[in-house]
Amino acid sequence: MKLLKLIKQRKNRGLSQECIAEKMNFTQSQYCRRENGLIQMTISEWEKLSLILDVNLNEIYESKFIKQQNGIPILIINSSLYNDVLILNRELKLLKKENQKLKKILRSKK
Repeated sequence: MKLLKLIKQRKNRGLSQECIAEKMNFTQSQYCRRENGLIQMTISEWEKLSLILDVNLNEIYESKFIKQQNGIPILIINSSLYNDVLILNRELKLLKKENQKLKKILRSKK
């Protein structure tokens, strides 16, 4: 399934697949397979694309089915839910760093 929202945003900005591929550290062929939906992108790849294109993740991400081996859809990922998960993951990382800093401060006061 082609990622039409992503393709539209890339073309609106006048960027080629080669240009995006270079910024993502992919070959043009590797990026093309992702854009055409032949290879599923990781969360970090989606985040990087949203930064490269300077758009909100919801503007490029399209919901997909996660399938079992027999091809029956078992889960539909909602794009707004996906974005919420990304935001929460970022917040969790920040809180973990802050927690480590606070632990160091407490240790130094003992």
